[in-house]
Amino acid sequence: MEMDKPNEFVMVIDPLPSSNLNINKYLKRHNFSILEDLAKETRLKSCCENKLNCIQLNELIMMKEFNRDDKLYFDRELRKVEPSPIFVENGHITNLLYCKISDVKLYKDYMKEFKKRRRNWEYKAIVIRNTKAAQNAFEKKINDELLRVLKQSQIKHVIVSKFKNVTFLRKNVFRHIQNIINPEIEQTLEAEEIETENG
Repeated sequence: MEMDKPNEFVMVIDPLPSSNLNINKYLKRHNFSILEDLAKETRLKSCCENKLNCIQLNELIMMKEFNRDDKLYFDRELRKVEPSPIFVENGHITNLLYCKISDVKLYKDYMKEFKKRRRNWEYKAIVIRNTKAAQNAFEKKINDELLRVLKQSQIKHVIVSKFKNVTFLRKNVFRHIQNIINPEIEQTLEAEEIETENG
């Protein structure tokens, strides 16, 4: 019996986004569909004083993320469509990261529920990360905690070094996306530019 194809859910993660990078706009210019970052709009509308460490805000984003997952999954089930990868800007891993920094209990509950959702989704991530020395204490904390979150999530991911020129970085991210869509296409990536990790 032929196995069902997995529902791939790919997060394009940039926990410290640069305005000049703007991966979302770049992908859309190349006629590629990626779902918006739910946290971005939610944080903009929030009245929290510290929008990254606000427990209530991070919990709200978590609920929105899971609601979107469920809606996407049931829509596919109802329409019986051929599974194809879904791409999301940031998503669970980024929010898990901020939950870990703001409230450990919320983080543990979130991670537990996230792992349960793997019965419906094969979560993956393309992670844009600062691989050089952090410029300040906050950036160092984000970089360190991000690696821990990825390890605990046990999802397949690839880390793309942020310290390349913008054009190269955008193309590199897009290359990884194309490789997920068409896995038979062999991608050649230099070891010093890319670090691949399997959870």
